Amino acid sequence: MKLKFIYTFFCLLALGFLFLSNSGGRAASQNWGNTGAPGDQETGAGTPWTCQTCHGGAIGVTMSVEILDNGTPVDEYVPGETYTARVTITHQTGTAPSAYGFQLVSLFDSDNSDVNAWSNPASNVQIATASNTGRSYAEHNGSSTSNEFEVDWTAPAEGSGNITFYAAGIGTNGNGMSSGDGGNNTSFTVEEGVVGVRDSYFLDANIEVYPNPATNFVNVAVESELVGEMTYEITDLQGRTIMTRTTALSGNGHLESFEVAHLTAGTYLIHLSQNNKALTTKFVKK
Repeated sequence: MKLKFIYTFFCLLALGFLFLSNSGGRAASQNWGNTGAPGDQETGAGTPWTCQTCHGGAIGVTMSVEILDNGTPVDEYVPGETYTARVTITHQTGTAPSAYGFQLVSLFDSDNSDVNAWSNPASNVQIATASNTGRSYAEHNGSSTSNEFEVDWTAPAEGSGNITFYAAGIGTNGNGMSSGDGGNNTSFTVEEGVVGVRDSYFLDANIEVYPNPATNFVNVAVESELVGEMTYEITDLQGRTIMTRTTALSGNGHLESFEVAHLTAGTYLIHLSQNNKALTTKFVKK
């Protein structure tokens, strides 16, 4: 009986120590990512290890991830621009949480690699790299009485494609253990916006690409009063040139057609340029 008591005591002590360690952030204290993202920590059963794996108690919470441009939520990003990433944990059922925690990572959809673009964290947020995943996470910096967490995020270079944010979070009851808490996780994808070179370098033209997605050919319709030679360049997302073509514009608009049947499925960029001015759009080959 005494041995059983000692064993139980040390198990509870270990759980308490683990909980207190995690209150400092899972990446910072345990070198793990537990957002539910591909490549983050998994349980022995091969399922994602998220906050609710340990904190699956009676408190019910929901989560949201928003990408804000000067306070306005967006679902597209402009390459190189800096946004605010906001995670909100909302109490739904059970006892109101006394504190909150979270973890957030952003990954390229193309290969699930880390964007690693956090900066300027709020006072209840820290940026930490988990050695077990090699990824950079935004996460709580100790127990937070606020259910909102904000950190700046800088969008990657042109041609990076869609980015998905994976987040997990908890609402705790403050008893120093994981029992009675509640967790949840979510994800949010932002698409790469159509990019044009800005200011004096922007090409004064409207472009329509169709069909999109394309199978055998893609049309590029240019609506503009521009005259003279226009260069068309199609590249893949790694910047490799697939084809180029130069044609003359007459000032009444122009339609150019490209054979794409030989291309592998994926996203491609179309760059139009004239006299050091340029515009970029994209299409999908299916």
